[in-house]
Amino acid sequence: MSKRVLSFLLITLVLLIVAVSYYFFIFSRKPQVDINKFSGYVVSIKNTEITLHGAFSGPGIIPEDLMFVQNFSFKTDKDTQFKKADIRWPTWEELATQGTSGSFKIQDLPRTVGDGSFDDLTSLFSLNASASIYMEVDFSSSIYKSKNPIASSVFYQLMGILSPNP
Repeated sequence: MSKRVLSFLLITLVLLIVAVSYYFFIFSRKPQVDINKFSGYVVSIKNTEITLHGAFSGPGIIPEDLMFVQNFSFKTDKDTQFKKADIRWPTWEELATQGTSGSFKIQDLPRTVGDGSFDDLTSLFSLNASASIYMEVDFSSSIYKSKNPIASSVFYQLMGILSPNP
């Protein structure tokens, strides 16, 4: 083979490699789905599995089938970190004496954020079954199409108070 033919084959091979690489790195790249958060209200707690009614979020693109509010279940383990907000809810007597007829803004109520636990969350849920417990859950890796994901951190707070006993 002559040097000219060899050079032509070498240049063709390099161009082919560049074209294939360009195709795979530019055109065939799919948007990255990286869902690592879920926020919502507690629906149930069974053993170490918690089910929430809420929405997915994360730094990546959220697929259309996950963009609506839905139920999602996950597990906790010994490494899951729990934080909770304790909100000082006004008593019914305080509301009556303030003339607010029972209305107030939750974000204006005094609160403290501290450590929580799975046992505290379970107790809060069982004692306040008719109240709403809001949660924000983080996962260390993407939960997209994941089976039995385990939460790395959980933030929760009671979002309603029960009516006084009749």
